[in-house]
Amino acid sequence: MVYTITLNPSLDYYIKIKDLKVGDINRASGEEIFPGGKGINVSILLSRLGEKTTALGFKAGFTGEEIERLLKEEKVNCDFISCEGSSRINIKVSGNKETQINGDGPVMKSEYLLELYEKLQEFGEEDILVLAGSAPRSLGKNVYKEIIEHLPSKEIKVVVDAAGGLLEASLEAEPFLVKPNVEELRNLFGVNIRTDEEVLKYASKLQDMGARNVIVSLGSHGGIMLTEDGQVMTCKSPRGDIINTTGAGDSLVAGFLYKYIESGNMKKSFYMALRCGSATACSSGIARRDAIIDKYKALVLDLDGTLLNTIEDLTAAVNYSLTQYNHPNLSVDEVRSIVGNGVRNLMIRCVPGGEECETFEEEFSLFLKYYLDHLYVYSTVYPGMMDVLKRCKELGIPVGIVSNKEEGAVGRIVDHFFKDYIVSYAGDNMVRAKKPAKDSVYAALSKIDPELKAEDVLYVGDSGVDSLTAECAGMDCLLVSWGFRPREELEQLTCMTIVDKAEEIMYFLK
Repeated sequence: MVYTITLNPSLDYYIKIKDLKVGDINRASGEEIFPGGKGINVSILLSRLGEKTTALGFKAGFTGEEIERLLKEEKVNCDFISCEGSSRINIKVSGNKETQINGDGPVMKSEYLLELYEKLQEFGEEDILVLAGSAPRSLGKNVYKEIIEHLPSKEIKVVVDAAGGLLEASLEAEPFLVKPNVEELRNLFGVNIRTDEEVLKYASKLQDMGARNVIVSLGSHGGIMLTEDGQVMTCKSPRGDIINTTGAGDSLVAGFLYKYIESGNMKKSFYMALRCGSATACSSGIARRDAIIDKYKALVLDLDGTLLNTIEDLTAAVNYSLTQYNHPNLSVDEVRSIVGNGVRNLMIRCVPGGEECETFEEEFSLFLKYYLDHLYVYSTVYPGMMDVLKRCKELGIPVGIVSNKEEGAVGRIVDHFFKDYIVSYAGDNMVRAKKPAKDSVYAALSKIDPELKAEDVLYVGDSGVDSLTAECAGMDCLLVSWGFRPREELEQLTCMTIVDKAEEIMYFLK
């Protein structure tokens, strides 16, 4: 069971105003009311994802009753403590800019907190507690630390999503996970953080102060995670039109816990966290399950270096041609270091003098004939990639291939290796522009579903050409570390993240 504690819950009143004019009458174009508070948001998304959760905290007056009623509609179990006064109302105005006006909430009495401590004694060692959001001023900055200290077992995992003194004091109790955003990290340490390296530096300081694991949210730029066993993970958020950022950080926490409870895998959980945060940012409220689980409706794969290791066949063809013209042969590693953006460009780099060589066209023709006659003598599917294709077929996720290789050759390779798993492919047909132009990607997609949007497709490749192709096509991109380009080169490119195992591609799909 995941328990969340929201010390100062609210009714959040969302108003859409195209152009807010201060000091004048404004007409809303839309309005909605949601139960609010960071812990409550975590519970709502967990419930939508099918995870059992109980919302704890304090409720007061008719607004408190309405908060509980709305949560029960979301199938969230509630165990609030009743207080005097009224739970707060927060007003959130969206238009050209996002404006928030937050209420103060009821005054907390010491007996309310003692009653909460009693409820904590019902927790079991397998339970998880989320402490999220601000606290009423009357409770002080040590309240989260004191709650953790009142837990019946140190085996209970605690997640803290708070800022300033609340976060700092809670670190003494060594929470399982803390999740500041980059602005909260700046404010906590009184520094200006500009780079990922600086984020890592101060996230590491949080670990030195007691946090076991740290996720720093970078908003639309994704996040960075440091784990207690020394892993460092970075990932950009999926693409989408930002509608409302309220609750995105809370959804990140919920997504992490949902996948962590299921798998115990930190990397899977981190990627799911960012997926959930992005889904909420692109929704009018907390994201719905289908916006998260069914984010990508198709997968597009680069061929050489991503799906198929063709380097030995390419090298054999290169050296066959070079030998006929008395040029020195190249090693597999030498060919790997210069392959990319089509076989003609490969031969330009391999033949001394490139296209300026008098016999280049003859040498290229010889290479091409040999290669097409010996297309997959040594080529092998990368470990785990057949499992990805099989799993996509089971899940009903269509897979396409795009390549700068001659289209007929791509078709022969697909028929030989992947006939039952690839729905469409596109290669060089001498008409459409090659990668990194988007033409081949959209040609492959048109055979899958002409109605597919770019943001509904995940592109996977192994090079700068693939990174640019995905960018031109407007698609989210993963780069694989097992392909033809060195990791240090990939780290300088634009992508969501770099995956080291084929199975990690599936972390981003259903």
